[in-house]
Amino acid sequence: LRPDGAIALAFGTDGGAVHMVSDCDLGQARPCVGPNRLPAPRHLRYDLLESEMTVLKPAPPRAVPGPKGRLAWPVAGGVCLDAAPAMRATCLQMAP
Repeated sequence: LRPDGAIALAFGTDGGAVHMVSDCDLGQARPCVGPNRLPAPRHLRYDLLESEMTVLKPAPPRAVPGPKGRLAWPVAGGVCLDAAPAMRATCLQMAP
């Protein structure tokens, strides 16, 4: 995997998968060039044992993956966290 643009990734807690957030179409030869650049980032999972990529859901701008397929992303004055891939996010305000 050598994308031509930014990609955020994290290994799954069991080591069998990689969670990625990218606005590149990772199924293409040059994933971040021209029409292969997506209008919004996506959360993807690559199963290392099966060599299989799965698109899980759209991701918020500037999101990064974390343990157990969770995402985190900054918001004005705080950060939002997914409780799990299918659950609603919780946003926390940071003290200045």
